[in-house]
Order: sequence, then C-alpha cells, then structure tokens
Amino acid sequence: MNPWLLSAAAMLVCAAPVAAVLVRGHLMSALIAYEMVSSVAVMELVLVGEGFDRSGEFELPVLLA
Repeated sequence: MNPWLLSAAAMLVCAAPVAAVLVRGHLMSALIAYEMVSSVAVMELVLVGEGFDRSGEFELPVLLA
C-alpha cells in the first residue's frame, strides 16, 4: 500500500462522522455536511487515481469539482 492509498483510507475514516451528521443532522447542518462530504469524495477519487497510477481516473474528479 503506497502513501496515496493510505491517505485516501485515512480521509475516508475521517469523513465518517461528517456522514453521520449528514444523515442525522438538522437541515442546515446536513447541507453543510453534504458540501464537505462531496469535497472529500472528490479528494478521495483523486488520491485513489494517483495511488493506482492511472491517469484516466482523473476525469471524474475533475468533472465533479
């Protein structure tokens, strides 16, 4: 496991509490959590693409960003 995949796994673990706020929070809290989870998801896709050394995997994060 290279450092890119390790950091992607660490970001995924750190995004779990935010996902819990997204599911159980009030409307404004859920909206802010949604924005944060979507940003983390884009970073996850970038890190996984770099970790597997595939240049074609960068198209989706660029489109989502």
